Amino acid sequence: MKAPITMLLALVLIAFAPSSRAAEEFKGNWTISKSSQPGEVQFGLLYRRNGGHSQSESDWKVSEFQGLDLAAAGKHDVKFNITRDAGRIDCEGYIKDGEGAGVFRFIADAQFPKAMSTLGFTGIDDEMQFAMAVHDVSLEFAKAIKAEKLSGVTTDMLLAFRIHGVTPQFIREIRAAGLTADDADKLVQLKLADVL
Repeated sequence: MKAPITMLLALVLIAFAPSSRAAEEFKGNWTISKSSQPGEVQFGLLYRRNGGHSQSESDWKVSEFQGLDLAAAGKHDVKFNITRDAGRIDCEGYIKDGEGAGVFRFIADAQFPKAMSTLGFTGIDDEMQFAMAVHDVSLEFAKAIKAEKLSGVTTDMLLAFRIHGVTPQFIREIRAAGLTADDADKLVQLKLADVL
């Protein structure tokens, strides 16, 4: 079962790591639409760089969008941002009846890689930092996972934990159920298998 998890993680990283590493601004397109979840919206990001691209769409809390008013009537221009430990995503575009689209620019937090490195999570390049901002891999999350004293928690695996929903609470629930929860790869397998 370990091979499929490793393959899945590799595909996630490929999506966020185009082959060329030329220094340029991170930018792309965003979309927003209504969600069936109260207090949330469907938010999508399409990011292109040097011929590569990645796409992400999921439910985000409305409270994360600073400066966005979804209640305003009619079509109107918008400017808002999402601020996370890894950096800030600045967005502009339009909204009409709770749905819209536009462009975004990512401004990386220069201190984030160093702060993560002090926790033992190294090798955070431009693409990894952007992915960590998109999936909200915060310093608090990194500290909480590190405190669980698991084996195999690399920087890549920390991102995989966030993507698949392996949280400290999930780890505690696994342990409370009498299952072994000391290996990072096994925890992702258990989460994907919907054990709890």
